[in-house]
Amino acid sequence: MHHSLQHDPIYHDMARKCAALDFEQSLAAQEFPMALWRDMAECGLLDCDSATTSAPSIAPANTGLDSAPAGFWHTLAVAGYALTHSSRSAGLTTGWLGQQLALYFLAQYAPTEVAAACADAVRSGRSLCAIAISEPGVGAHPKYLSTTAAAQGSNFLLNGRKTFITHGPYADWFMVLAITRREGERKHYSTFLLPRDTPGLSLTPQPDVVGLHPIGHANMSLTNCRVPRTSLIGELGAGFAAIANPLRSREDGLMLCPLAGAVQTQIDLLRSSQPSWNAQATGTAICLADCATKLGIMAAEILDRQGPSIDLTTLIIGARTLIARSQEILSEAWQDCPQAIAIGRDIQLLLSIGGKATASRVSALSR
Repeated sequence: MHHSLQHDPIYHDMARKCAALDFEQSLAAQEFPMALWRDMAECGLLDCDSATTSAPSIAPANTGLDSAPAGFWHTLAVAGYALTHSSRSAGLTTGWLGQQLALYFLAQYAPTEVAAACADAVRSGRSLCAIAISEPGVGAHPKYLSTTAAAQGSNFLLNGRKTFITHGPYADWFMVLAITRREGERKHYSTFLLPRDTPGLSLTPQPDVVGLHPIGHANMSLTNCRVPRTSLIGELGAGFAAIANPLRSREDGLMLCPLAGAVQTQIDLLRSSQPSWNAQATGTAICLADCATKLGIMAAEILDRQGPSIDLTTLIIGARTLIARSQEILSEAWQDCPQAIAIGRDIQLLLSIGGKATASRVSALSR
């Protein structure tokens, strides 16, 4: 454990809950371990709201202000560190964090029975909810997305394609971003909650995405998918600003602590397999990871104090740079430690996600 977390009760509570689970055996399976997911729910690992205050119910959509419980983002960051360190799986934590964010958006913006049913299924470990934003060849850039949702009376008709859908192969629910109005070149996006069995929705595996086991990825095709207006999440036309855009920055900021937890896991593995390895290098890697942990905690606490619109670019870049440097140091020792190598690959993949958007924000800092 990093020095930054040695007195954090959230870390110790999460670690205690994780200790009751057999991650190694469950994660050995090729597919997503739904039995483990249900066990995690029973241990309270899928309901992080309860670590701060009573879990928020699906309430009427608000005015866009952050309605998360006090300390919610700090809880997610620290819990993510503990889950990664305990499970030795950055992939499991990535999937877990995605579900926590999906639950947050449902509570924030979706006051419907359908949304409540989805949230209850996810919290209980019975289901997964996937977020479908990116499209083939264009990623998640709003200028180039083309999936549409045309209003037809009290319904919408969705057409288009999505890709890189995390949990896509296993999810029962999908939050889909689509264009609902155009003003010249400007596109207005909305987000819809679709059950997996929606007529016209089809999924295909995406086996070319390697890493971050046990989460999987899928492609989606939407062909005349008719959904009721009650499927709308948030206000019509506000889907990108309210969900898609903050999702990226929150994921990047909240993954800093789990990434640092992955580095600490590597260090633990290397200490066990090579106890006589360069003590100076090991100490340096520990310092780098601990600094990254502090930046991750700081990012989460800023979200708690200042809300979802805050720019976390400097903290994200700083922590990612420290983590990347730790990998350069540790890579000299892990040739005989396959598990450390596998974790390193996941770390590199996570560092690369959203790279273009991050690079653009960094360039903007110099102007």
